[in-house]
Amino acid sequence: MRKLPAMILATFALITGCTTNDGLAPEPKGGSGAAGVLAPLERLKPDTSEAALFDWKAAATPHVGAWATDAVGCGQIDIAPDYAGFAIITVKTLRQGPMNCAISVKSAGEPVAALCNAGGATAPREFTFSAQGDDRLTIADAAGKTGYIRCRLP
Repeated sequence: MRKLPAMILATFALITGCTTNDGLAPEPKGGSGAAGVLAPLERLKPDTSEAALFDWKAAATPHVGAWATDAVGCGQIDIAPDYAGFAIITVKTLRQGPMNCAISVKSAGEPVAALCNAGGATAPREFTFSAQGDDRLTIADAAGKTGYIRCRLP
């Protein structure tokens, strides 16, 4: 019978030690509260710096910024040469992995005309940027849709 109180105490300690946020289960990585941080400014390419520093709220261009498919990816942009899960969008350009595009944005929600170069081949393309709040973006094109989170400077 002495084992029963010890087991109850051990179970209680295990249960209370497995949660955070006042008893709520921890949020999964990449969840709604995920924040992605870029490498320091001096290690970023010029377009990434421009996108990250741009005052997109004042310009009413929520798609402009540095974006990655998850928070960990934000730290890989311009640092890991093979990392392609990102989108760098300035007022006039889009860069996704090895693809670089000159873009022409008409107004929010309208298709974006682009002239893109990847691997030496240049071709016209069309994208749609759809912002969900301040920190989420979906980019759609003929290949499908990809969701991103906004990456911020450290």
